Amino acid sequence: MSALAQAPSSNVAALLVARGFRRAWVTDFEYQQFDGERPTPHCMVRRCVLTGITEKLWLEPGMPSPFSGAKDELMIAYAADAELGCFSVLGWAAPAFVLDLFPEFLRMRNGWPRVRDHDGLIDAMAFFGLPSLGADEKDRLRRLAMRGGPYTEAERRALLEYCLTDVIATEMLLKRLLFAAGLEAQAIFEQALIRGGYLVAVAAMRAYGVPINCALLKRLVKHWGQLKLALIERLGAPYGVYENGHFRAHLFTDLLGRLDLLEIWPGTENSNALSLSEDTFSDMAQIYPVLSDLHQLRQTLGQLRLMDLAIGPDGRNRVYLAPYRTKTSRNDPSNSQFVYGGAKWIRNLILAPRGYGLAYCDWTAQEVGIAAALSGDGALWEAAASGDPYTAFGKAIDCLPGDATKDTHPEERALFKIIVLGVLYGMTAFGLARRANIAIAEAEDLLVRLRETYPRYWDWAKRNSDAALLGYPLTTRLGWTLHYAEDSLADASERTAVNFPMQANGAEIMRQAAIRGVRAGIVLCAPIHDAFLLEARADELADASRTFRRIMADSAEAVLGSGYRIEADSKTAIWPQPYHEPRGIKLYEILISELERLETLPAAKPAADPRGEIELSGRQRERQPVPGGSPGF
Repeated sequence: MSALAQAPSSNVAALLVARGFRRAWVTDFEYQQFDGERPTPHCMVRRCVLTGITEKLWLEPGMPSPFSGAKDELMIAYAADAELGCFSVLGWAAPAFVLDLFPEFLRMRNGWPRVRDHDGLIDAMAFFGLPSLGADEKDRLRRLAMRGGPYTEAERRALLEYCLTDVIATEMLLKRLLFAAGLEAQAIFEQALIRGGYLVAVAAMRAYGVPINCALLKRLVKHWGQLKLALIERLGAPYGVYENGHFRAHLFTDLLGRLDLLEIWPGTENSNALSLSEDTFSDMAQIYPVLSDLHQLRQTLGQLRLMDLAIGPDGRNRVYLAPYRTKTSRNDPSNSQFVYGGAKWIRNLILAPRGYGLAYCDWTAQEVGIAAALSGDGALWEAAASGDPYTAFGKAIDCLPGDATKDTHPEERALFKIIVLGVLYGMTAFGLARRANIAIAEAEDLLVRLRETYPRYWDWAKRNSDAALLGYPLTTRLGWTLHYAEDSLADASERTAVNFPMQANGAEIMRQAAIRGVRAGIVLCAPIHDAFLLEARADELADASRTFRRIMADSAEAVLGSGYRIEADSKTAIWPQPYHEPRGIKLYEILISELERLETLPAAKPAADPRGEIELSGRQRERQPVPGGSPGF
């Protein structure tokens, strides 16, 4: 053990004591975890930063928590959602306060050139020039933990020592990071505790997971090859872009020509080829509904692997939510493993347990409301508070009648939505013209009218982008920072600088709502960008939804300031009613219709998958142990 780790640092101890903590435990668990499942904890080691006392525990069922839960006790970890997931399995109450060094390390260098997925504990130690366990040895011991028991006495000792090694490393990192990240400042330290508190909510959401109709999923997987072929025939035939089960770029070019969209379809950055990315198709399908079915079909055929959904034996979809993994600090879970990550129709597989219901609660016009609050633009706030800022903008510039709604003028509203949201993302007149299929002169006129309608927002956004591109950091109301360091200015994007305040403060609001919701006893199953899925008993669902929507509005006001309450809507589904996702319902209904037809046919060997993406033998995928996705494990 190094001299640095043998005794508590007086500076760190003094700082923590000054913050009111009498106990501060650096904590680490070793555990086993499979896709979609909760962890099986093996052991835990914790070390008090204030006293140097070290405790090693081999964990047994029913063991009481060594944490008191008192307000003067702090848990310190790296990627604390892994540890807090073990708390949940053991039936231990979460610590009152959590300091997670993972988001603090990311925040300190957010925006610097870095390689994604190289931000684990070893990487953080290397960044500060601190010694740590070698990657090969760490991998060997991690595989031992993933193997599961029973363990010999020697193996138990090895896992406890491995756990201790990470505790010592985390304590060493704390002593460097505390001051490097500015945590000695009272305000920043309190913000860090909020970020740590969010990991308690993350662990709770992952523990519950999203309930899935596994019986239906199994039927879909069994016939997936035939179903894909049926989708191509029923949805793809009108477009004429599929040949032998494969999407053909030259046929798609012909389609765009027939639709008079070839000249405006975005190209790739480095060639004259048409862009076939998911983002491009998603954007264009929103503008041109004639392409929406093709977009859904491409998502399903090209991205979806039904067997990749991470579902535990209890029928719940659980994924590593990857908190703080984006520049704006939003979650970044795997699209293939998460039921909310792929084609929209998959969400119709969500089904509440018997006697329970689900509520999907989302903020109305969250990004526009945040932009209005941060900029102090009263006219924009009035538009956001109306619940439909896009129609409100159309009325403000006299392009829509005063009684217009999204139902009476859907196409015009779609155009104004592109304009309003596009400006929040830094869209230029050229970009607007291409996306909305209008002349550049018309796009320039619309942007001028937007500036005139919401001048305070426009001036504020311009100041933000100018400051960022000059190298000044951008910071949210609760301290998440985007740095434009000298060596990264060449990669700086004006669009990122303009959009960062809305997205990053939106993430702060999400975290506040999750923390408050979990503390209020709301069962949150998952976060979805600017929404949450919650679960409650059928007779309690309405009250739970109403309570949480109030919490969501309170959370927006807590971040943005008094008077800036962004309200939330909800849609519910009570068993046996399945979750309903309108944006994917047409494709879902086709799948169910084809599935029922196939199941009435004489038994036959399932057709080959036209993309070769999944096995269709009906054999369950062999479970592979994973480290919970935690970058600190």
